[in-house]
Amino acid sequence: MHYDIITIHPFGDGNSRISRLLMNYVQGYHKQPLTTILENNAELYKYSLRCSWHDKSMEPFINYMFNHAISYFKYVIREMRMKDTKKGAHLDTIQKRYKSIKGYDPYNE
Repeated sequence: MHYDIITIHPFGDGNSRISRLLMNYVQGYHKQPLTTILENNAELYKYSLRCSWHDKSMEPFINYMFNHAISYFKYVIREMRMKDTKKGAHLDTIQKRYKSIKGYDPYNE
């Protein structure tokens, strides 16, 4: 749908924004993560659209979106791991403090 709206260009301005908005609406409706095109990826996004239009094939755009999703999921997983590591380190610190208290028994709380 995103690519179709971009290619028919129904509005004088804002076709990309409207197509991304509708794409995210459909993704949200199907409980899928939303797609965000960041500024540092904007040129590659536009390039994939131009290639798809030039080649009359959605393949370049589909490949871009697929690779973009994979990159995003890797980023989210990396961020979650970092948070878990920080939480784990924080829990270790708390446990060490409790263990230093005389008579502390974690199984008898």
